[in-house]
Amino acid sequence: MALKVGIAKPIIIFIGSLLLFVLLSRVIYHYNLPAVAVETASPDTIRHSHRAVGSVQVSDYDDIIAHETGIITLYISEGDSVQLGQLLYSIEVDIENLENRLIILEHNRNSQTVQIARINSDITHRQNLGVRAPGHSSLNLFDIDTEIENIRGRIRVAETELNRLRTLFDIGAIPRANLDSMERELDTLNDLLNAAIGRRQNAVDRDEDERARELETYERALMDNARILADLEYQLRVSQLTLEATNDEINRINEQLLTDGVYWHYSTTAGEIMRVFEAARGGRHVMQNTALMSLMPNSAELYAVFSLPNDIDFVEIGDRATLQIRNRRNITGTVETIRFHPSHMEVNVSFESAEVQIGERAETVFEQTSGTYQRTLPNSALREMWWHEGNYFVLIIEQHRGLFGNIYSVQIQGVTVLEEGPSRTAIQNSFPNDVEVVIGSSQTLGPGARVRIVPSSNFFSN
Repeated sequence: MALKVGIAKPIIIFIGSLLLFVLLSRVIYHYNLPAVAVETASPDTIRHSHRAVGSVQVSDYDDIIAHETGIITLYISEGDSVQLGQLLYSIEVDIENLENRLIILEHNRNSQTVQIARINSDITHRQNLGVRAPGHSSLNLFDIDTEIENIRGRIRVAETELNRLRTLFDIGAIPRANLDSMERELDTLNDLLNAAIGRRQNAVDRDEDERARELETYERALMDNARILADLEYQLRVSQLTLEATNDEINRINEQLLTDGVYWHYSTTAGEIMRVFEAARGGRHVMQNTALMSLMPNSAELYAVFSLPNDIDFVEIGDRATLQIRNRRNITGTVETIRFHPSHMEVNVSFESAEVQIGERAETVFEQTSGTYQRTLPNSALREMWWHEGNYFVLIIEQHRGLFGNIYSVQIQGVTVLEEGPSRTAIQNSFPNDVEVVIGSSQTLGPGARVRIVPSSNFFSN
């Protein structure tokens, strides 16, 4: 009995040690497996956003220019509000210079009048010119048609004679030579008929080709005539506008001569003088068409202008945007225009707000939120197929029951990307909603790799 106990004790110790070794080996093996964080696909929206900084600008400026050359006198200052019809400036013009310009303009008016008369004459001539349409065909087929009918009549007579000779030959009344002679005559007549028909067809083809060329020439002449007429009408309109401008200039100079050579300029719109240029200051001598000042009409709209990267594709005309300008917040605006440049795109947001200065800093966040997608995953779950560019897959978890607990492995599952956002992506897939998807891993994984699941906080911080 003592011997049995002595033998059993080492066996028990050996089996226990073996089990402990196996258990420790499994534990070490488990913790050496790649760690993964998982998540199931869930409903969510995709939200795009981009914070932008820009400045306040105005939609429209009127540049006021000098309409004469001479000494200028200003009646407004920078920052003034002006009314419609208010006097802005006057220019004292050299009378002798005005008279010389008047002589040149009257000479130009005479030349322009002659030119308009010439163009009108050319238009009338072109309208009456007309283009001769193609006439009827002059092809005469009577002679050849008569020849063809004569040959056909001779063929019918020859065929009748040939039939009679065959009957006589069959009863032995005539020799074979008579029959052969008539057959050769019939072949000759058929050859003559085919040749006549060929000549007739050639004549018809030549006539059709000639008609086609005449028609093409006619249509081309019509197009050329219409083009020349359109050019003349355009020249006439340009000449008439030029003559109108010359007449206006002559009338304006005559008015200045009546006021001893002083030109008075009145505002054509109400607004604010934003800037007076240096050339207009201090009673200086200015040249005609020199820029004098900038006027912002009261009807001008304010814009916040932003520069965005070209890859921002969710901003559209008509989108609403909330602006922050200096100490004023939550100013509502609307995206009015989007202009694309090689390196960026310019987005203009119109708004209405009092006491906003041009050039002030403006901030906003452009946003777009999609509808709810039934299946979304973190962007980290999506992997692009290197063997099939533009297609994506995820790694899904497969679970098996093992001797010492659950065994987890990963398999590849292709998915269709519906929309990608900054943090989550909407997908369409064929696996159940409760299947867990790898969203982070400690090592690169391949199909069939065994893994251990850990909390997502091991990979992502909140």
